[in-house]
Amino acid sequence: MKKLIILLPILIFSVFQAQNKIVNPAKFEVSQKTNDVVSGLHGDVKVAVKDGKEQNINIYFEYMSSKSEFDKLGYEKIDRMITLSRDALLRNLKNKYSFNPKKVAVSYDESLNAWAIIWEYVANNSYGGEVVGNQVILYNDDLQRIEI
Repeated sequence: MKKLIILLPILIFSVFQAQNKIVNPAKFEVSQKTNDVVSGLHGDVKVAVKDGKEQNINIYFEYMSSKSEFDKLGYEKIDRMITLSRDALLRNLKNKYSFNPKKVAVSYDESLNAWAIIWEYVANNSYGGEVVGNQVILYNDDLQRIEI
C-alpha cells in the first residue's frame, strides 16, 4: 500500500505531462532515403489543439525539416511554436470563438532561415458566414516571431 501511495503522485504527474503535449515524439522518424529528413505525420496523423472555445480537438499535423534543423529545435519548441502561432492567429480573427482548426504544419524554410507554422482553419467572418482560412506564421530558432 505504501508503494502505491508513493507511486500515485508520479503516475498522475506523468499522465498530466503527457496530456499537455501537442506533438508525440514517437511519431517522428528519419527518412530512409536521405537519412537527413525528419518527418512527423504526413497524412492521417492527428494532434490535439485548442479551438476558439479552448476545447481540445484533433487536427491533422505535418512536419518537415532536415535532421540538423530538427536537432536545434526539439519537441518542446515545436509545441510552443504551435501554441504561440495559434494565439497570434486568434488575435487577428473577427470572431475568435468560431476558430475551428483543421490542420497545422511545421516546416523549416531555408531561404528565410525561419520556421513556418502553417494553419488551415474555418472561422466566421464579421457577417457570421463561415470561411476557410490559411495563415503562415514565421519564427526563428529562439521562438521570436518574424514579420516579412
